[in-house]
Amino acid sequence: LQNTKDHDIVFLGATNREDILDDAAVRAGRIDKHIEIPMPDQKTRKSILQAHLDDRPHSLSELNIAHAAHQLTEASAADMAKIAEEAARQTVYRRGDRVRWGDVQMALEEF
Repeated sequence: LQNTKDHDIVFLGATNREDILDDAAVRAGRIDKHIEIPMPDQKTRKSILQAHLDDRPHSLSELNIAHAAHQLTEASAADMAKIAEEAARQTVYRRGDRVRWGDVQMALEEF
């Protein structure tokens, strides 16, 4: 990262394990700006789940999706994408044509 000022280079790094970063790698002068993005809140979790489920045929109510989001207080956006995928997989296993609440419940149990 040295001698990059004349070349308009910007370095971005991301991690979900800040606790194991080497202090020397992130000391002042190396990475100048640290931005923490917290886990999504209830409203955001509901929106993320809704977005992933709207790509699939489903018979879930807004209340179902809100209830699922409420159970996922420690889940990341990637975790919620995985849950939607697992719910869709459960639908295929039971030879269904729509994701139902039971499919989501099974995905939540696996999570």
